[in-house]
Amino acid sequence: MAPLQPLGLRLVSEFVGTYVLVFTVGSVFLSGHALWGGVSHAIVLVVGTLALGRISGANFNPAVSIALGASKAIGGGGQRLGPMGAYVCVQIVAGILASLSYGALMQRPLGMEPTRGASGLSRACLVEMLYTCAYCFLVLNVGVAKDNSTNPFYGFVIGLVALMGTYSAAPVSGGCLNPAMAIGMDVGYSSGGVYYGLFYSLAEVLGALLAVLFFRLVRPEDFGRRKNDETAELVSEFLGSFVIVLTVGMSVLSQSPVAGLPIISSIVSMSLALFKVSGACFNPAMTVAFATSSRAPSFTLARTAKYIIAELLGGGCAGFAYVGISDGLFFSLCPTGNYVSASMAECAFVFALCYIILSRSLARSAGWFAFATGAFMLIGGMLLSRISSGMMSPAITFGMFCGELYAKGFVFSSHSTLAFGMMIPAQVLGSVLAGRICALTAKHPGHTYAVKSDAFA
Repeated sequence: MAPLQPLGLRLVSEFVGTYVLVFTVGSVFLSGHALWGGVSHAIVLVVGTLALGRISGANFNPAVSIALGASKAIGGGGQRLGPMGAYVCVQIVAGILASLSYGALMQRPLGMEPTRGASGLSRACLVEMLYTCAYCFLVLNVGVAKDNSTNPFYGFVIGLVALMGTYSAAPVSGGCLNPAMAIGMDVGYSSGGVYYGLFYSLAEVLGALLAVLFFRLVRPEDFGRRKNDETAELVSEFLGSFVIVLTVGMSVLSQSPVAGLPIISSIVSMSLALFKVSGACFNPAMTVAFATSSRAPSFTLARTAKYIIAELLGGGCAGFAYVGISDGLFFSLCPTGNYVSASMAECAFVFALCYIILSRSLARSAGWFAFATGAFMLIGGMLLSRISSGMMSPAITFGMFCGELYAKGFVFSSHSTLAFGMMIPAQVLGSVLAGRICALTAKHPGHTYAVKSDAFA
């Protein structure tokens, strides 16, 4: 992703991209179409990345520039600190001018502040930090990592992570994820007398630095260190499960009519970013399916157990996080239908999900693997929403259980405990059936799949 153009041309590119991004988002909100703010944010980033990526790298965000600079400073890929500082200054100036421009056009300013005012500032800063961290982490993995073959998806991933972050964080903080936007909107809204942009920006910069730390953990070889496959794999599975379950929780609690968009975006973007690191399971059911099939012989019992623990820990931490960010709100694990029907539905859909993903053609391609997983989770979630809450993942189930437990002061509910005790075995059963049936069908004389190859080795 390193730009080859002169610095002056790169700065012009960053100014134009950041200006258009902030102007578009502000204009959409002020025109009364706030629901589509996340979509407009994502589209501008995709188009801007395709148009200007080869000139400047298409950062359009001081947090991304800082993450790239920090990565380069500690021996990884990215950009030198000198150009990074110039990028940040130009992006902030562009954000301020864009805010003044749409304010003059619409004849009223737009402020960026927590939905609950000053009392919700700490939660707003936390969600901004977490999703800016996810944003920068994905940029580093898809745009900077040496052995990542998903570079053709770079602009697509940037758009997806914008959808994920803006819609998930919007109910708490407004979904900024960009210091240029935060500071620009603060300056444009100076008549309001309340300045949250500085707090947002500090949280976002902290998120960017955390992203560099996680990037170094999952790809140590990019920093001249010895590659530790096991550590990188487990951190990858933890982070992927955390981001997905956090996004599920924040999206469902927002009760937004477009809640499915950030959920599928989180699954696809994290899968594209980390497929080369750990196989991007992020779901204990999928891990069990690979282990019980002949598709991944490297999934020994010990490795499978470690994956499952990492995924459950990620889901559990995300459950605590989204309840804390949402000030104690949670959604119950209890099914909307009866427990038996919900368990059977989970088993059937987990079986279908795992059997589809076990196809060698999907497992060998990061793009198709990510798309198939995200699309099926979206459709399955919609179909199961009135039966079992549409989880299809023990990590999500465990995250929901931990979130409800935290919200209730760690007092166990008999109904939720029963639901948890029935859902997890049902999901595991579906994954085992998928793994074994796939192993049997792959050995059929008419089957063309070569089951000895290990897509995750």
